[in-house]
Amino acid sequence: VPWEEVAAAVDAAYADLDSRLRALVPVAAWKHDGSTAIPGLPTKGDLDVAVGVTAERFAAARALLDAAFDPNEGSDRDDAFAAYI
Repeated sequence: VPWEEVAAAVDAAYADLDSRLRALVPVAAWKHDGSTAIPGLPTKGDLDVAVGVTAERFAAARALLDAAFDPNEGSDRDDAFAAYI
């Protein structure tokens, strides 16, 4: 879909997610990435956010994210990566 058709909804969803992440994993850094982060690109309309922590904090951050979000069963999960829906 054209980016303009989903921009407002994606911005609102990111603002909500930003607030949730600030409360859940304040030690993490995150950013909106993917096609909805770039004005004018065609997009599926989904919100992609990369969340990063140090290796030492990964297990604790993953436990918090596991409790708050559904895992993306189509993605690999290991000691350094986890994806969520």
